[in-house]
Amino acid sequence: MAVSCYNCEYLINILEENFVLNGGNIDWISNGLKVVDPQIAKFAEITEVLAFKPWNLNIRHIEYLLSKDSYGNSWSF
Repeated sequence: MAVSCYNCEYLINILEENFVLNGGNIDWISNGLKVVDPQIAKFAEITEVLAFKPWNLNIRHIEYLLSKDSYGNSWSF
């Protein structure tokens, strides 16, 4: 996710290839976050913050990760 924020096509291609070679779902690459497991999609905002301004990461980001989604799933420490 972080590499795509920087639009570095070379690194994106390498990571996409490795993702698929290691059994990753090609739909995740083709269709983006709308087809990714909602629990994993929660990492998108945090990844963007960490890629561009890691000093802006705050408790709100962690609380969002730990909150339950519409299916009752949540991350835990």
